[in-house]
Amino acid sequence: MTVTGIETHELRTSSPEKAAASLTEVYGSHAWLHSDDPDSFQYRVISHHDEQTRFSTVHLKSRGTSGVESLDDFVIAWPASGEQSWRVGDETGTGPLPFVIPPHRELELSFDDLDFFTVSLSADAVAEAIGASGPDPLRALDRPNVLKTDAATLTSALDHLMTLQERVPGAFDSPRMRESARELIIASALETFDLFAPQRQARGDAAVTAQRAVDFIRDHLSEPLTTERVAEAAGVTPRALQYTFRRRLGASPLEYVRRLRLDAVRRDLLAQNAGGSSSVRAIAARWGFVHMSRFARFYQEQFGELPHATLQR
Repeated sequence: MTVTGIETHELRTSSPEKAAASLTEVYGSHAWLHSDDPDSFQYRVISHHDEQTRFSTVHLKSRGTSGVESLDDFVIAWPASGEQSWRVGDETGTGPLPFVIPPHRELELSFDDLDFFTVSLSADAVAEAIGASGPDPLRALDRPNVLKTDAATLTSALDHLMTLQERVPGAFDSPRMRESARELIIASALETFDLFAPQRQARGDAAVTAQRAVDFIRDHLSEPLTTERVAEAAGVTPRALQYTFRRRLGASPLEYVRRLRLDAVRRDLLAQNAGGSSSVRAIAARWGFVHMSRFARFYQEQFGELPHATLQR
């Protein structure tokens, strides 16, 4: 149902399958749900959303597990009552404190008669609020659930909005009301979680991280390299390494590795003019290129000529 620019989704069901489909609709990403006692399972949801924000109250009557795959939005979740434990990326938690789910993270949830309320915010709105920029500005939020103060303000704000949604029909029909609610939640979240930490790290430590990673890549260029291996050597998470490379070098870590390997191939091809006997295929394989057609395309894109042309100079 659509009213004055806001859409509403409501459902009551005793079917875990229908509940999972409903969660998929609410969060815009594939959801799954398992009930330990399907005969007693009850699900109820009410959700209102416009283009920027979604307010959702979910009731799960029973014990079980659930999850949502990689989300597009920045989600703030509050377990209002019942028992639960959650995992978001490398972070875990339990109890009544709010927690956040940044974009591109999966949520895993164990529940027992759980009522919870979530506010889903557009990634652009949150990025603007914390001063992040770039093509994927929130990927640097590797540990977003670090509290810098107690969660009383955010909890009170979420409790207030959940009560409005449950007890006041049409509470979110007004665009001004939605805007005020959105600003309240963003301000409360910034007071509660240290979401600025990745931005400080990016400015203060990104150069050191990038140089450490580049040095490791150059020292191990002929060996198998993965983003995870380079990140471990640089002392950061793979997501933080991706973010740093994109900002400072304009490429992903593996794209940067490919550039250096193509430079090494070109040096070896030019050295053949001094009397070497290696073939293009052998030199390419020496630097980790197995698929010759793809190698030739990458080489031409980087140097403006095919590798055989370099060899014949």
